[in-house]
Amino acid sequence: MFKNRLLMNTWLVMTLFILIPFGHIYGNSAQLNDIKGHWAEGNLQEWLDKGIVAGYPDGTFRPDQVISRGEFVALVNRAFHYSDKGSISFKDIEPTDWVYIEVQKAIAHGYIDGFNDNTFRPNEQITRQETAVILSKILNLKDAAMETSTSFEDSNLIPSWSISAINNMANKGIMTTYPDGMFQPQRQMTRAESVATIQRTLAASKVVYEKAGVYGELTKSTLQTNVVIQSANITLQNMHILGDLILAEGIGDGDAYLDRVQVDGVTRIEGGGMNSIHIQNSQIGKLIINRQESAVRVVAEGETVIRETQVLSSAIIEESNLSGEGFVDVAVLPETDKKRDITLAGDFNKFSLNANVDELKIRSGKIKNLYIEKELKIRSIILEKNVIVQKLDLRSKTTITGEGQIQESLLSDDAKVH
Repeated sequence: MFKNRLLMNTWLVMTLFILIPFGHIYGNSAQLNDIKGHWAEGNLQEWLDKGIVAGYPDGTFRPDQVISRGEFVALVNRAFHYSDKGSISFKDIEPTDWVYIEVQKAIAHGYIDGFNDNTFRPNEQITRQETAVILSKILNLKDAAMETSTSFEDSNLIPSWSISAINNMANKGIMTTYPDGMFQPQRQMTRAESVATIQRTLAASKVVYEKAGVYGELTKSTLQTNVVIQSANITLQNMHILGDLILAEGIGDGDAYLDRVQVDGVTRIEGGGMNSIHIQNSQIGKLIINRQESAVRVVAEGETVIRETQVLSSAIIEESNLSGEGFVDVAVLPETDKKRDITLAGDFNKFSLNANVDELKIRSGKIKNLYIEKELKIRSIILEKNVIVQKLDLRSKTTITGEGQIQESLLSDDAKVH
């Protein structure tokens, strides 16, 4: 039953975020004629302005319409920037269904499950108690008291599988009672309720550092939420972050430092400049570099280990005074059509180029495996003096120059070196 409830929550979120399957946006937020004066007008307008949710072709938002499990998970995925995809085999979802990718993301991030009959039921409406379970999972909240809550007039209607999650949501003010004092656990969520509830969860799910300074104890402390570095000249030290870490656009071209920081979730770099993000003696499982305006320099130092790095924008990736493994596997992914330049300096286990770049420059160090996907547009690859590429797997046409050496090369039929 628990898994079934959880799945329903996910489907509801999708409706709120994307009123039309496949994310088609209809109408201008200023033209929507049914949200003015609504209790959630401010919440809805904020997300309409940001493009997270949209209206229907007839100029309505339908805030009091219930949402499905599939819609709910899509909304959650957008709000929390979830992008990882898991393997799914639900018998009621096909790879061609618009909700397929959204459910993959929900499963990968562990906040929902399927039903015992191997269905997901994306079109079923999500209930308040299911929503509470999903959002409690996202916040990594520990079980609250397992006895039935006495703060609700209908506490006798709350089943054991959702008691803890509902108590968690009530204690944090994310989900509260109706004016009659009832929680109504089986009541279906509306689009407006879903938006407002997820917004409150977002606010509760992160710690934001906005002023320059050094943050963290002399000994390691644990943060169970997401963490955001919002401005430049901030250092985080001695932290174990159980959620995600976001180095936001507000950093601009400034610097940020991580010193003895362990991140269990995803670390996202969205700000920083040419002398910018320093990761010292830290443990990062997955790093995503996506600095839209210009290249960002990311340096791994000391005992730092970064297992997986995904590069979605121009970047300078370096290792300096390193005693740890540094950047282990790095991949440039095709997430944008913008011109990109990539510069590497250090020892890399594997570097995969899976997207068009203008220039790939390797300034120093050694790459064990350099893989370049087929049919890419690459103006040039520069191997500077003393660079060693142990194995090159080239499947696209490009120009390779410089004084570096390639010890072994594998050229496909499509590859051509000028």
